[in-house]
Amino acid sequence: MELIFVRHGEPLSVETTGEPADPPLSERGAWQAERVSLWLAAEPVDALVTSNKTRAQQTVAPLA
Repeated sequence: MELIFVRHGEPLSVETTGEPADPPLSERGAWQAERVSLWLAAEPVDALVTSNKTRAQQTVAPLA
């Protein structure tokens, strides 16, 4: 078994007011997500696991 851990792409910078921040990916972060999906495209992927954070889900979306 091989596990590959990928950190989420770059999120938008937001100011919070005490609430947990859940910003989407920035334009650069979306580009990073696309690049990692291209890098892994030829690999046999059995499962994708992510948190419920928007930026994490958007990072795996191109590969999913």
